[in-house]
Amino acid sequence: MNKIMRKMMKMITKKTAVMWVVVILATLSLQSCLDDDDDDYYVAPIYNALVTLKTNPTNGKLYIQLNDSTVINPDNMTQSPFGGKEVRALANISFEDVQPGHSILTARVNRLDSIRTKDMAADKASKNDSIYGTAPLEIYNDWMTVAEDGYLTLHFRMNFSGRRVHSLNLVKGCTPGEVILYHNDNGDGQGGRPANGLIAFKLNKTLLQESNGTLTLRWKSFSGDKSAKFKIKVQ
Repeated sequence: MNKIMRKMMKMITKKTAVMWVVVILATLSLQSCLDDDDDDYYVAPIYNALVTLKTNPTNGKLYIQLNDSTVINPDNMTQSPFGGKEVRALANISFEDVQPGHSILTARVNRLDSIRTKDMAADKASKNDSIYGTAPLEIYNDWMTVAEDGYLTLHFRMNFSGRRVHSLNLVKGCTPGEVILYHNDNGDGQGGRPANGLIAFKLNKTLLQESNGTLTLRWKSFSGDKSAKFKIKVQ
């Protein structure tokens, strides 16, 4: 790998771990849940980027947002395999001729797997708990938990038995820049096994404008209420 490629891979931060986009049954330790950024339990570098797939409204062609400031024009794709809908995805991308400092790059996409992408939910005030659920979950402190490009993408762990559908919803909190993650397991978590998953929430413009560049996430974990802060670009 040449020096330019190494610099590019550093710019992509720690995007060298592996995780499938659907919920996977697995026995995972809690040591990496937002108190540790150790992700050594991943096995192989299938993915090296977390991206947003977008469509150019002028020509209808696919382009890929790598982060807040870098766009990729894929040289082997013109249309998104997921239709015209904007989605977050895990990707394996090959950068052939990277020019340091450039905000628009050309690269080859080797693999894409979409992540469940949804809008924030409406704030129902005192009814939030009953509507959106209070089941616990953990959030991993790794490269797949990130606030960028107007999205909050979360790598989470929950108890899962597969008998009922789980739902995750992100609701605007009372404090500027605060969001609350709700988990409804519909009773499926009791007796379930640890499972991993990924989800991305599109942050609304009002929240971003009020955040002043800092997003605070709150959620109910297996060990009580937790929070984490993220730096985010105000769009």
